[in-house]
Amino acid sequence: MFPKKLTYQSILLLAGITIMMASCVDQITYDLPPEDRNDLAIQGRLVKGDPHHIKVEVKRVFGFQSGSTFLWADSVQMSNDLGQTIEVENAIHIGVYESWIPVDDPNFEIQDGGAFKIKVWLPDGRIFESDFDQLQPVVKIDSVTTQFIESETPSTNGIESKASVQFLLNTPLKIQGEEERSRINWMIQHTFKITDAPIMTGVPSKVCYVSELLNVEEIEPVDGNILNSDYLDNHELYKTDISFKFQEGFYLNVYQQSLSEGAAEYFRQIHKLTSRTGNMFEGPVGSLVSNFKNITDPEEKVFGYFYATAVDSFHVATNPYEIYVPIPGRYCPSPLPPPPGGGCAVEVCCDCLDAPVSTMEKPDYWE
Repeated sequence: MFPKKLTYQSILLLAGITIMMASCVDQITYDLPPEDRNDLAIQGRLVKGDPHHIKVEVKRVFGFQSGSTFLWADSVQMSNDLGQTIEVENAIHIGVYESWIPVDDPNFEIQDGGAFKIKVWLPDGRIFESDFDQLQPVVKIDSVTTQFIESETPSTNGIESKASVQFLLNTPLKIQGEEERSRINWMIQHTFKITDAPIMTGVPSKVCYVSELLNVEEIEPVDGNILNSDYLDNHELYKTDISFKFQEGFYLNVYQQSLSEGAAEYFRQIHKLTSRTGNMFEGPVGSLVSNFKNITDPEEKVFGYFYATAVDSFHVATNPYEIYVPIPGRYCPSPLPPPPGGGCAVEVCCDCLDAPVSTMEKPDYWE
């Protein structure tokens, strides 16, 4: 089995910026009322691991037309409830700060049950601070199973058949010895194998493993206390149409996160906001919950959230020969016609390393 610490670090890099956060900020601002726009947003997360990882983003968010922009900070610090403080280093990108913390670091202790907060100093003298967020232990995933679904939908040519695969998750919602049930959320990544077919003469084909991260707004957190259940059985976690991505091999990588009550409410609001259909029966959007405040000007609104989480990972293979795949085996060269003027109908077929996150190295969990 792939070591969890490496697995989770790889998905941190896959996100490129704070995992699940950057896209959320922009989309949230689109739906907020005018009086809530043109404000500061701070997003941060501490992930317990080996090593631990802290990442913080500082942004100015605008209205629908302008989106958001990253901001410099003079200093970003994280503190725990033991009185220990560390500086979070500036990353490559402006406004992005991250540090890796050794498990045995005597200067900063990170354990389940501990509480953590961050503080941000801006060049204009403003200081922003989050509330403490308590690190909850994470429940371990029991299993993730697959279910093949075939449906018929109306089309211009009559009735069209569509094949998809659904992933169902089974997990406890309570840790032995804990009084409260768990609150959990997920990050989902899929990785597929593909052998390319370069169109240039003399260029050999190669095998790649391409990873893609699911958008956070498609995932709704689960609160075992609201469900009043100790177990989550056959939870519909992810559904996707069958495509060429399944033909040579496909893994769904599930990262289950523990959440505090406040963090769970924050992600619940994000899901509700970004999944709005726009029908007349939906309630008003309102403002998102935040655990940040401007300690130099308490009246200023601040968007975003800082939370601490522990993670459990699970990798499930989907055998292309066990489900419906149009032509099991190699997909490339693509059967689709090239675009006008020539070139690649499917870019990944001409050079599979052109995908945003692609490697020729087989993941350790891949069997």
